[in-house]
Amino acid sequence: MEKLTSIFCITLLLSTFSTLSYSQEDTKDNKVSDDEWQAYLDNLAPEKSEITDYSMMYFFDVEVGQEDTFKELVTKYFIEGSKLAGVSVPTLYTMTTGEYSFMVIYPTNNPGEKFEFSRTAEDVKFIKSLAQHYSKEEIKSGFDKFYSLIKRSKRIIIGKVAPY
Repeated sequence: MEKLTSIFCITLLLSTFSTLSYSQEDTKDNKVSDDEWQAYLDNLAPEKSEITDYSMMYFFDVEVGQEDTFKELVTKYFIEGSKLAGVSVPTLYTMTTGEYSFMVIYPTNNPGEKFEFSRTAEDVKFIKSLAQHYSKEEIKSGFDKFYSLIKRSKRIIIGKVAPY
């Protein structure tokens, strides 16, 4: 968990300071004059991000002793269900340290959509596909059980800024 927090902080710092195109190496012997600095500030403008790969990271803390049930439900309904629907397939990670039991990462092309809509087009496709493969009772029971196991959760967006 500490490693993920460190990666997130580094990503945030890099994205914040990347507009200053001077590395320590560049400025070690080259001082920026007041005129150069003012010219930089005068030409400073918003830039569209070049990040195209985003993911939604979900962290889950589940009831003690229910870890295997949680994994089975995520695998059956979310991983296999996503494959059946032909939508972004999540990856499940078991956390060995930190405050959460599991992390699920969903790749997404439009991260803002998850905040703009309570149900996205991909969500609709996913649910309709589940309905073709499972009965409504199975789906309701599976989702009810899934949510009953979660003590708390958190969701964040990450952007791919380097190969990983």
